[in-house]
Amino acid sequence: MLMEALNKFSDLIKTPFSVRLPNASEVYLGEQYGNPEFQIIINNDRGLQALQSSKELKICEAYIYQDIDLTGQIDMLKLLELTRLFSKEHPLIMWWSKFIYFFKKQTVINKKSITQHYEFDDDFYLFFLDKTRAYSHGIFTNDNETLETANTRKLEFAMDECHLSQGAKVLDLGAGWGCAVEYLGLKGIHVDAITISQQSADYVDNLIKDKKLSNCQIFKIDFIEYQPPKEEHYDALFSLGTLEHLPNYEQVLTKCSTLLRKGGYAYFDASAIASKKLINSDFIHHHIFPGNHQCLDIYRFLNSVKKSHFDLISVHNDTHNYYLTLKEWANNLDHHREEIVIRWGDVLYRKFQIYLWGCCHAMFNNELQAYRIILKKR
Repeated sequence: MLMEALNKFSDLIKTPFSVRLPNASEVYLGEQYGNPEFQIIINNDRGLQALQSSKELKICEAYIYQDIDLTGQIDMLKLLELTRLFSKEHPLIMWWSKFIYFFKKQTVINKKSITQHYEFDDDFYLFFLDKTRAYSHGIFTNDNETLETANTRKLEFAMDECHLSQGAKVLDLGAGWGCAVEYLGLKGIHVDAITISQQSADYVDNLIKDKKLSNCQIFKIDFIEYQPPKEEHYDALFSLGTLEHLPNYEQVLTKCSTLLRKGGYAYFDASAIASKKLINSDFIHHHIFPGNHQCLDIYRFLNSVKKSHFDLISVHNDTHNYYLTLKEWANNLDHHREEIVIRWGDVLYRKFQIYLWGCCHAMFNNELQAYRIILKKR
């Protein structure tokens, strides 16, 4: 059964490779395509059982905990074609895992899930992000541009589409590592940034001091509970890669409406599901984003916009842009593998390697998508 699955794998990706079993014997597959390009090393019975199970989560965990290893010249996008042979969790179980969060407050869910993902040392993320420190996709005019250029273009696009100029007031929903704060703040725009991550709050606070951005400030609070100082209304709201943590779109849009002045703009960008059929990853749910994290459902979101106080100004499909962004992040992570493993261990490196390359592969094959959205309050 195992060899049958592996033969299907070699035919699927049209790549020769070998498998070394726990007893040290080797099996060569895809020989019709040439010499082996890489080797799958099954270190023990746990690795063998995981591979035989054909379960996505078990195989990913076997790799994370080194029951399975890889060596050789590995093209991760080609390698990830094997996921087509893996079975995912039963849809009913995945539905139930999301449904139970219906009875919990979103702020409680966010505190757990976002803290788990974002509370590693800042340096870890900065090893794979570009110099803008944007943890969302850029806008490329060609595939060979740098990610820094693409993300700077995205920030410029958001500022221009929201008609912002010096003196304007912006709420940055999910401050991250101060990408929007620095870009807008240096242009004389007042930015109030919010986050529930202590690491993020400390980093942005230091950034504001270092860059002397007296027109910017950071608040550690959940967006749902946020009330602006002096009950001000903002000219624009930026949400760069945060909608995935806020699946109640009607609640989000109602909150946005209370924070914006009449005629104010809301900018969103997010990764998205590719169809009405929700594609869940057991691995992402267990190891990257726990809670009710969901990629944007663009059709459900736009239906919520129709019932809100907003007009839709524009929607842009950014799937290829996010593919290029993720590819750059994943390559950066791999480039810094040795430093990351020394400081944070091999488990964290392997989790993010699967996460970034897996999402890159999904964007490349249109199994995931990405969008930019501009709204204007009536």
